[in-house]
Amino acid sequence: MRSTVIYPHYTHHEKIRVRRKKLMPTPAHSIEWYLIEKSKEYHENLMKVWKEKQEERAVNC
Repeated sequence: MRSTVIYPHYTHHEKIRVRRKKLMPTPAHSIEWYLIEKSKEYHENLMKVWKEKQEERAVNC
């Protein structure tokens, strides 16, 4: 089974913990590829959106 693990930057752990009302932060999120029909296309779109968000944040700062 293939999966991709996404680790948020350590500075965001507290924000995620508060937003999800958890006692302990979640260090990683996993995407199980067998759940996705076209995993390569999904990954490419995921990375594209991530880069766009990074560029938006850079412009807004």
